[in-house]
Amino acid sequence: MKKKVIDNLVPILKKAPKESFYFLTSKIFLKNLAMAIALVVTLSFLTGLLLKTYTRHGSSIELPDFKGQTIDLVEKEMNKYGLRYEVLDSLYDPEKKPLTVLDQDPTPKSKVKGNRKVYLTVNASTPPLVNMPDIWGKDFDFVKKVLKARGINLNSKVEYKSDPAVNTVLKVRYNGDVLHKPKDKKNPIKLPKGAEISLVVAQGAGSDVVAPKLICQTYDEAVFTIRNSDLSVGAVINDEDLENTSAAFITKQSPPAGEDVQIGEQIDIWISAKKPDNCDEW
Repeated sequence: MKKKVIDNLVPILKKAPKESFYFLTSKIFLKNLAMAIALVVTLSFLTGLLLKTYTRHGSSIELPDFKGQTIDLVEKEMNKYGLRYEVLDSLYDPEKKPLTVLDQDPTPKSKVKGNRKVYLTVNASTPPLVNMPDIWGKDFDFVKKVLKARGINLNSKVEYKSDPAVNTVLKVRYNGDVLHKPKDKKNPIKLPKGAEISLVVAQGAGSDVVAPKLICQTYDEAVFTIRNSDLSVGAVINDEDLENTSAAFITKQSPPAGEDVQIGEQIDIWISAKKPDNCDEW
């Protein structure tokens, strides 16, 4: 029985290689094989292309400098380079346009890959409110420093009024309204950062003093002389970049020395690192 089965299989096995060979070399098989290979190659190529386009795999770009640009322009640039952004913080700079980029992370020219998120700091569209400092009855020179530090501007036209408390602030105005000193320190007056106020400052009951001679003095000496004369320092004009203002020399003043001026009036001075040539004559 066993031998009979084997005898029946032998012709079939002998015939199988020939049929397999004919099938593998047939046009139909070769055509289907070529189509299958082409399909696999095409799919592999398209998959790789899509992945590269989406993730920019293996490539990087140099991050542009977005500082100074508006958010609208930044968004267009981000889309162009396949990047994302997030506003991380906002500050207020009155000299910059609202909603412009002040800073970015990563920094400009950093190498980043596509789809990277860039964190931005933008300029706020409205100024923040700041507490009005307690300047009523305070020395005018001190008040100017406090206001500058707080981000509040002072109108250059200061009104002077006769009062024994020389060079102190008597009245504060904002947008034409008088601001009174708050009775409760827990409820201070709030003004927009960058707001401009006007002051009424006390001057002596006398009236006039003689403008002191400041030319050839150093800046520190001139400031001392001005204040000691019951006057105040006005504009300080540099004729060049100075590393040490304190040691700079006065080259010009307005009003000039010897002119009658009101107590508390401002004296404008021009300073330079070079001492004037005619100092011996002074």
